[in-house]
Amino acid sequence: MKLRNFVLAAALGTCVIAAVPAVVHPIAAHADDCDNNTQSCTPDGGGDDAPPPPSAGGGGTENAQAGNVGDTLPDVPVITIVGKAPEPQFPQPVLPVDPGITPTSGAGGGVPTGAVRGKTLVAPYYMPGECFTNNNGAPFTLTQNFTYTVSYQVSANATASVLSVLSGTLGVQVNTTITKSYTMQATLAAGQTFALNVQYEIVQYLVTTPSSMELVNVLEPTGNVMVGTCG
Repeated sequence: MKLRNFVLAAALGTCVIAAVPAVVHPIAAHADDCDNNTQSCTPDGGGDDAPPPPSAGGGGTENAQAGNVGDTLPDVPVITIVGKAPEPQFPQPVLPVDPGITPTSGAGGGVPTGAVRGKTLVAPYYMPGECFTNNNGAPFTLTQNFTYTVSYQVSANATASVLSVLSGTLGVQVNTTITKSYTMQATLAAGQTFALNVQYEIVQYLVTTPSSMELVNVLEPTGNVMVGTCG
């Protein structure tokens, strides 16, 4: 069954700042030197004489955040969804303590527009996706390209001018979803589960527009992705 689309960021802004999810741990099959763009790891053990486990990879790209329990990857039917992703527990981007610096006419008098990254308000944490399992009954090496969505969400005090400047500085359209891709290669034990986990943080920015200077907070992805345990 083809996986249906699901927008990871749909529930942004529905949770309080205290609702930061627990840290997601990497699956045991992955070594410490796995990078953030491609997971290429194998579990310990097996020895030099052990035959390599069977392997397969999908020719297409699958959504790591969408699907129903019991669905399989169309190109790799031994990989099955066994759990839905938990409801996103994104902390709402909190308003700055100072909701904004008083607009000054000087901001438009030769002062360049832009956004300066400030302090991190919420430390990086991972949000898990769907829970997959190896139902092959034996160790299995999976190579698969997954897609996932991220979003840069801005605190409600931001004006239209601030959103425009911030989008230009970050190089992305804020308050919309962006599709990313991730290639995973890992050897999974029989029955082993995994999820694609995306890391976020909340950062404060000082934004200068043609008419004002304002503080805003942004919930943004760090760029780190980890294949880890299910949420």
